[in-house]
Amino acid sequence: MAEFSGGRAMEYLQSLAFERFAGTEGERVAAERIAEYLRSFGLEVEVEEFDVTTYRIREARLVAGGREIPCSGVGLSADTGEEGVEGELVFTEGYSARFLREARGKIVVYYGGLDLEAFKKLVKLGVRGVIRVEGSPRREPSRTDIPEGWLRHGNLPMVRIRYEDALYLLRARPKRVKLVLRQEVLKSKSRNVVATKRGSAYPDEVIVVGAHYDSERETVGACDNLGGTAMLLELARVSRARRRRGHSSSRSSALRSSGYLGRGTTLRPTQAS
Repeated sequence: MAEFSGGRAMEYLQSLAFERFAGTEGERVAAERIAEYLRSFGLEVEVEEFDVTTYRIREARLVAGGREIPCSGVGLSADTGEEGVEGELVFTEGYSARFLREARGKIVVYYGGLDLEAFKKLVKLGVRGVIRVEGSPRREPSRTDIPEGWLRHGNLPMVRIRYEDALYLLRARPKRVKLVLRQEVLKSKSRNVVATKRGSAYPDEVIVVGAHYDSERETVGACDNLGGTAMLLELARVSRARRRRGHSSSRSSALRSSGYLGRGTTLRPTQAS
């Protein structure tokens, strides 16, 4: 009987361990490589190409009290231009009534998760910029972006800083800070890779297994989510090998490995004959 091999899954991971940011050449190469693996297992493979809005951060700077604070720009947030934005600093862990009174027209240090409702309130307040704080001490500023759908509600510039630098700002209480964020917004292509295994008894019932294969900038994204893609590929190999040895699947399967934020490699089990 074909058995799942962690070593083989690691080989898949290592072969895809390069930056695969959505809409880039690295992501395209990864999609092609994943498709090649799935075809080598004898599966039907379709590569679905679709339009994406992506970005490239050109400059991200935060200056407080004459001190440069290391930061990363949040993708698709508002571009400040070379001149940047300046303003008074206000701290918050949410958007209480007191915060709503104090934050208007200022630059906000925001600790905690930022959801759409919080984003809309910040935009409505007319804050000049948002400084997001990492949740774990000593973690370097993450490279993240905001969902493109949020932009219909407006936009504002955002950067991310380390937890310890947020503590510095809290203690130093600089009267004003300057935030600079310059980025290039790009139209590009992303891809979903879909492999299908045909079932036998229940043709209309489909089991879908998926993982996204793209990564953030400047990382191979081994945990998010290349490891999931590698395991999906090994599941596809094992599933196909079992079928060749006479084990049939009554339901259809689909393996889906997606690209940009939807993002997954999917093994789509379908009816096996």
